[in-house]
Amino acid sequence: MSTHLTNPTEHFGTLAGSHTEPKHTLVDATRLRIANLLAAVGAGLGALTRKSAESRLSDEMYAMSDRDLADIGVCRGDIPAILDGTFEVPYHRR
Repeated sequence: MSTHLTNPTEHFGTLAGSHTEPKHTLVDATRLRIANLLAAVGAGLGALTRKSAESRLSDEMYAMSDRDLADIGVCRGDIPAILDGTFEVPYHRR
């Protein structure tokens, strides 16, 4: 009778013992990391797109004449509030 082991891990287990994670858990963790990375890249691209749009709006508004601004109901001093979203039409302009 031969006592030769063809696969020692069958008899002794892995060297790491019970501290190894099942393969499916590692795959799930990798997928989660990839999903988080893609979400972060997407958020970064979204922020760049918003910043670019805000910059275009700012450039266009500051390029308008005072008369053009008055035609849409704002003055040059209103532009910063319009750009940061805090602009409210004063009662006397309604």
